[in-house]
Amino acid sequence: MFYLDSLGATIWRRGLRFSKPGFSSFELVTEELGLIPGIGYYLTGRFENYNNSGLDEYFVMKLNLDGTPAIMKTIGAHELDQFYIGIDGIYLLGKTTSPLPFTGNEANALLAKFDPELNLQWAKVFYGEAFEYSKSTLSIAQDGTLVLGYSTWAFRWRAGWTERAISFGKKATPLYEPQIDALRTGPVAGYPISL
Repeated sequence: MFYLDSLGATIWRRGLRFSKPGFSSFELVTEELGLIPGIGYYLTGRFENYNNSGLDEYFVMKLNLDGTPAIMKTIGAHELDQFYIGIDGIYLLGKTTSPLPFTGNEANALLAKFDPELNLQWAKVFYGEAFEYSKSTLSIAQDGTLVLGYSTWAFRWRAGWTERAISFGKKATPLYEPQIDALRTGPVAGYPISL
């Protein structure tokens, strides 16, 4: 980790050594880095292909203002790889990595909020029923209001579309449009979102 001045000169640098009990091998991938002024830096990433399993474990870390590690939390297999700083904490956004049968999708958007000490405040799943998750993004207004952008791979689900002949060829017509639903925090129908 390098701390630079506005001209790119190094003020300080820190090497970080990562380990996790039970992980004998992994590739470390850092995702994003952010700062809450006066509190510390936040780093997200993953232990990729740990123990040659083909699986990944995601993490979020708080570092002190001098770059020394303070707190590290592992998140599990959910791909929370987008990092946002809010007015009273941090948000991690990404996708679920295991199917949730009540959504009808292989993956769904997942948003989690943590306080500055990395205590989980809440986690919510967003999905369009039978419309496969593609990508999401988050914007945070000055008053703390969240705006979540969400897109789907609707064209993959043929059951929701029909084809009809028109004079210029064929056109796909939606039988219905996706409605984005948010699940409440905590266990839902026996499927907890655990971070």
